[in-house]
Amino acid sequence: MNTKIVTRGLQITSPPLYGSGSLLLDTSASSVARLPYGLRVTYPYALPWEVVPQIYRVRAWLQSRHVRHGSELLQLNTYFTMAVTEHALVHMVGHFSRDYLIELIEHETENALNPGTYPHLSLGPHQHFASKGDYLVEVVSGGDLHQLSPWIIPSP
Repeated sequence: MNTKIVTRGLQITSPPLYGSGSLLLDTSASSVARLPYGLRVTYPYALPWEVVPQIYRVRAWLQSRHVRHGSELLQLNTYFTMAVTEHALVHMVGHFSRDYLIELIEHETENALNPGTYPHLSLGPHQHFASKGDYLVEVVSGGDLHQLSPWIIPSP
């Protein structure tokens, strides 16, 4: 969406403005609502309307442990990290080595209870990021997001 600016009778059309979702957002509705209308954002998280069922299980677990509600993204990511690490350590069964731990984490990342903060998680040898893509979204009226693209993974 191009923005039209009218100054002293002159009409100027500006190109769309892009921002980083990982720097601007914490996936809460309040953080989206404070962004300007028309801003296009790279969005590395699961889209708000695509809720995975596992998120309810993790929320229930957090609530049953009386974890105070804070940044849900941080809480869900911490839960996922601890679950993957616990699984890896339990399965090491006395064969502790850095390489074996990394191998188990790589394997479990694809199989663990993903609470859905990142839609496409996978790890492999020599891969440093579990989520490698983004959606392109635009802030529309009411602070909602409109999806502009499918999941995009940059080519090397």
